[in-house]
Amino acid sequence: IQVTNRQGTTTSIDLSGTHSLREIIDRINNSGAGITASINRSRTGIAITDVTGSTTNNLRIENGDSNNSATQLGIAVDVARNSIDSGPLGMQFVSQATALSRMNQGRGVRLGSFTITNSAGQSTGV
Repeated sequence: IQVTNRQGTTTSIDLSGTHSLREIIDRINNSGAGITASINRSRTGIAITDVTGSTTNNLRIENGDSNNSATQLGIAVDVARNSIDSGPLGMQFVSQATALSRMNQGRGVRLGSFTITNSAGQSTGV
């Protein structure tokens, strides 16, 4: 993706090889682009915040690849704001009360058939 922060500095961020939302967020946050990424408040997408302190230019996030990654992630914008929200990305969430039989459109899951990754990025197979 191509990011132009509110200061007017443009940075290319390579998202190739990322396999999870956490990896995408980490890649954006480690880019030095003057923005931070996080899970949005509703926990269904990405929030991007310009941290440069400037308001001189629009925050611009554009597709920088043939996959149209910015558009696919709901973050393609050209706005005079310091933060944006992708909106829901269709991610699924579970809690301790979620029955495994409700997963996979009601077909359930078998042992060894999925990986759980917590908010700290630690994963385990089940």
